Amino acid sequence: MIMSRGLSVYLCIGNENPVISEEHFLSHINETLRVAEELKRGGIKNIFLHLQHPNPVKK
Repeated sequence: MIMSRGLSVYLCIGNENPVISEEHFLSHINETLRVAEELKRGGIKNIFLHLQHPNPVKK
């Protein structure tokens, strides 16, 4: 989810699945970081990343 507030952008990674693999979860993080880099190139200076993963990660 991306929320914009002025010139700040908050990127939130959440997990609604009860159990996902570590590789799947890391793919979400990598995609979020890719989006953050695009926003940075677009002139957004303040990017905040909120990581929310209350469920266990299956190894």
